[in-house]
Amino acid sequence: MEQLGVYKDGDDVTLRFSLDVMSATSASYSVKDASGNIVTSGVDVPVSDGQMFVTVTVPGAINALGERERDLRRVTLSVDAGGAFITKEQQYIVLRSFELSVPKQSFISIGEAQLQAIDMLNGGSLLTGGEGDLRRQLIEATKRIKSMSFSIRRIYGMDWDDYDRPQNMLQTSTLPFRWAGQYTSDIVDWDKLTDDDFMEFPEAFRNALALAVVNEASEIAGGSDIQRAREDGIVSESIGETTMAYRQGKGAVSIVAKTTWRMLLKYMDNRVIVRRQ
Repeated sequence: MEQLGVYKDGDDVTLRFSLDVMSATSASYSVKDASGNIVTSGVDVPVSDGQMFVTVTVPGAINALGERERDLRRVTLSVDAGGAFITKEQQYIVLRSFELSVPKQSFISIGEAQLQAIDMLNGGSLLTGGEGDLRRQLIEATKRIKSMSFSIRRIYGMDWDDYDRPQNMLQTSTLPFRWAGQYTSDIVDWDKLTDDDFMEFPEAFRNALALAVVNEASEIAGGSDIQRAREDGIVSESIGETTMAYRQGKGAVSIVAKTTWRMLLKYMDNRVIVRRQ
């Protein structure tokens, strides 16, 4: 299936249809939204006998979203070929904005990601596609990074004595009060984290997340997921390759690329705590 194009709210969209007939006499197109509601219909398209392709330009007024954040446009072209009617259809997505919500959707905006990719060796894969592709890659990269275990103690650079002891007005600590407390979880819960909570994290950690997202997105865009899995011993191209990988002590489960993992290693929690109830 052909990948859907992504366009901004109110932009003109130009589509090209192949007619597959040599005797087209007339053509018109209609547009429906994701719910099947007719946005416009019966718009004439100039066509002549012997023409093999026709170009349809959907005006920006048809692509206006109103109160919706995103919607689908289904363009149906009807061609009259001497009494025989042929129907062609194409679809595309309209977004109100390509910008991403930080940190809910991504740890970095699309514009900042493009600026960072310029200085990266493998960043060219992010710049060759459109904003729609980059948006998808950043969202997927952020989801992968959020599935990692980040230690609040390591993020703030505190030892366990400072983290576990009860905090009161007589004790000095740089850790926000709600993060402290004996037997509280040391792992960042992204589902409960608010925008203000995220901005309270040290700038060095937030910058590391932003760079890691761009790096992981470039790995996704470069199509190196299979190579990464092979390095981790999950995919084998030859007999015994997987067995040797396990014998060497490599991890079998890798959430992100190795380069991304190394960028965030200092903030990750690698402990296993066993307590008696």
